[in-house]
Amino acid sequence: MSGARWQVALTLLIATSIWREKLRIPYEPWRIWHGIFAVTAVGLGLAHAFGVGNYLGLFWQGALWVLFGLMALWLLIYVRLVRRRP
Repeated sequence: MSGARWQVALTLLIATSIWREKLRIPYEPWRIWHGIFAVTAVGLGLAHAFGVGNYLGLFWQGALWVLFGLMALWLLIYVRLVRRRP
């Protein structure tokens, strides 16, 4: 089930990025939702990968993907909250 959910989040991420101006979505609300959709897509994608387990059977493979997910989350937090532009 999580497979369909991450695809929805990814579709919303892409669609709102491409058609933000045509949909008349102001930049700041879009930017917030863009981050939410990105975190949701990555999180549910990882949950799906771990649920299926075909490619994450070995411990080091799972640990590496968890590390990738945490790095992506840290980058989002750093860019949006820690290093804010004036």
